[in-house]
Order: sequence, then structure tokens, then C-alpha cells
Amino acid sequence: MTHDPLGGLLSRADAVAPVAHRPAADLARGVRAEVRRRQVRARVTFGTLVLLIASAIVLIRPSHPQMVHNAPTSPNRGVGTTPPARDAAKLRSEIAALRTEAAGREAIVRAMLDGEKRGRRAVTAPRGVDPLDRILAEQDRGAMALVRQADRQYRELDRKESAAAGYGRVVELFPKTHWAAVARQRLAEIGG
Repeated sequence: MTHDPLGGLLSRADAVAPVAHRPAADLARGVRAEVRRRQVRARVTFGTLVLLIASAIVLIRPSHPQMVHNAPTSPNRGVGTTPPARDAAKLRSEIAALRTEAAGREAIVRAMLDGEKRGRRAVTAPRGVDPLDRILAEQDRGAMALVRQADRQYRELDRKESAAAGYGRVVELFPKTHWAAVARQRLAEIGG
């Protein structure tokens, strides 16, 4: 019998390494939490954008002459008269304050979008992750791909034998993954 050094090394690694499986409940909870985080981010971004657009419309929108004529009169002013310089200065300062606030909100939105982009990059290229965890994650991904392929063969193409062989391959190659349990269940369903 020939000695396989890689197989021996993997067997020893499996014996020493703790089994790090996430229960389905933890996975579902994590997915739900991520969905909630994304929804909150989307709502905050949308609300901020609406506020910025409304501020921009208020700042850019020209005043209508009809509104000046229909404005309620004060005892000191007549109908259709221009406001005193004091009111104009007050309006200018309010407009400047609104522009400053809009610029600040726009900077916040830009920072949030940049942070989300950085977060996506961090998910695609994790640093400092244990190599064994990465291997387990890759095994899980491979098992999932094989189960999906077998599902397609069984449900869409009506190839029971090929699907049963695919599910069997998952059970054989990835026996400790969640997808192996799924494959066993599907094999029981099709009677393979």
C-alpha cells in the first residue's frame, strides 16, 4: 500500500483542528442582521438624499412675484412692497446656513458611500483570517455548488441518476459540511 503524504497531513490536521460549524440558526441570524444593516443604511442614505434634494430645490427655486403680492401684510408694510434690507440680510444668512448644512450632509453621504465600498472590498479580500477557516469556507462553497448542480439535474433536466451521483459525490467529498446533510436528504427524497 502506498503512503500518501498529503492525505496523512490532511488527516492529522482534521484530527487536531476543532470542528467549526455554524449552526443553521446562527447563519440565519447573521443573514437577517446583515439584511437589517443594509436596509438601515439604504434608508439613511435615501433620507439624506431626499433632504439634500429638498434643500437644493428650496435654495435654487426662484421666488415668484405672485407670492409677494399675495403675502399677508404687516401693519408696517403695504401690499406689494419690498422687504426692508434687514429682512433680506436675514434671508441671506439663512440661505448661507442652509448651504453649509447641505454641504455637510453631502459630505456625510459621500463618506457613507465610501465606507460601504471599503466594506465590500474587505468582504471580498479578508485579511488576518485563519487559513483553516478559509479552507472550510471553500469546502462549503464547493459542496454548495455541487448540490446546486445536482438540484438542477434533478428538477430542471429530470436526470435522476446524474443527480443521485452528484449528491453522492457531495456526501463522499464533503461529509462534514452542511451541504452533505442536504445531499443525504435529497438522496432520500429521490430514493437513491
